[in-house]
Parts: sequence; C-alpha cells; structure tokens
Amino acid sequence: MIKSTPTRHSQQLLTGAASALTPDGQVAQRIVEQLIDEGLIDATQAESVLVGLAGGAARSADWRFVAETAMTMEVSNAAVAG
Repeated sequence: MIKSTPTRHSQQLLTGAASALTPDGQVAQRIVEQLIDEGLIDATQAESVLVGLAGGAARSADWRFVAETAMTMEVSNAAVAG
C-alpha cells in the first residue's frame, strides 16, 4: 500500500514557527498513516482527513463520508479481484 505524506500545503497548516509538525499534526499524521495502512482511506483522502484531524475540524459527517468511501473501495476491489 502506498503511504501518503502531507502535501506542502497541509504541512504548512500543521507546522509551528519551527519547521517540525505540531503535536496535533504529529498525532494526525500517525492516525492517517494507520488509516491508509488498514485500507480505510486511500492517498486521495489523506490530506483532507489530516487537515481535519490536526485542526480539530473533523465532524461526524466527515467520518461517515470516509467510512462510506472505504466501503465502496472495498466492494470495488473485491469485484476486481473476484
């Protein structure tokens, strides 16, 4: 599975005065990497999830969309494989 890293834009949103990730950004990045590793999101969803998590802006509707997209991806992958 392809690991996704934050884009320059999302990296800038997550950084403080130093060029390291903020603590919230570090946690968000780890969560996003795990979601990708588990196949729950793909790289195209990573940035929006990362920014939502790090900024504390992720709502239940966002997670519902992520879950529905993951289920659709799983069905599509099963159809291709089967």
